[in-house]
Amino acid sequence: MRRHLFSWLLILSTSAYTAWTQNMVSASATPGDFSYTVSTNRFMGTPVTGAPYSATQVHESVQVLADGTRITQNRGVNSVTTYRDSQGRTRTERKMFRDDGPTMIEINDPVAGVGYALDAGAKVAHKFALRQPPQLPKRIETMGTIGGGGGSITISASAPPPTTAVAQPAVRPADDPGASARPRHQTESLGADTMEGVLVKGTRTTTTYPVGSVGNDREFSSYNETWFSPDLRLTIRSKNVDPRSGESTMHLANLSRDEPDASLFQPPTDYRVVEEPGPTFTIHSERQQ
Repeated sequence: MRRHLFSWLLILSTSAYTAWTQNMVSASATPGDFSYTVSTNRFMGTPVTGAPYSATQVHESVQVLADGTRITQNRGVNSVTTYRDSQGRTRTERKMFRDDGPTMIEINDPVAGVGYALDAGAKVAHKFALRQPPQLPKRIETMGTIGGGGGSITISASAPPPTTAVAQPAVRPADDPGASARPRHQTESLGADTMEGVLVKGTRTTTTYPVGSVGNDREFSSYNETWFSPDLRLTIRSKNVDPRSGESTMHLANLSRDEPDASLFQPPTDYRVVEEPGPTFTIHSERQQ
């Protein structure tokens, strides 16, 4: 019973979280124009209040080819800059198409329940409503909190209404012929450390793939490592290592815990505000010379 309840909860919570955090921007480039399409279909999440900060996200990926060639890609220190104020409002400045593209600026204001995408070239602020997250069942026990940055979602579960059911025998690994070929997951604590001047707690989840689980002729493992600040409720550093795709890391640099200027979370006064009913809108920006 509990096994089925947990499976149902995992599917529900994963679906809600995926919908909330999915990539909301698709972009394209032509010889004289950049354009990106923004979706208004996004959830507010729970605002993270009382923990202001600003920082830049540094992303790097390393891939080693079969012949030993090492490919390193770094998006640049200033590719993504993030801000959050004490009320939980966030601002993200993201460089599109690396260094030769425009800067996409998004503001999420969960206090007012609205978001903005700023078009600097046309001086237009595209305004859209932030949706409420889907209602999960009435809480009996909290399973945990996921998310960070602009918000979080607390996952909880309730037991389904009582039904008359025939007791089923427990399924033992020996009774399930496919159990030995399924990936195995192990999570361990990495303890506490200090990064960018804040206390962080580390967690590593290792996934081991037995022979035949993904067509492999020998066992291999991948792992994900996360260093999280309980004080800021924010991931300061993450690292993913997988022999199939290489190594990717993200860390925050130039972290400041000062309150960002309030003007960062409002459209500039000389911008025209356009209400966007959804579900998407497109911003065109001329190529920078």
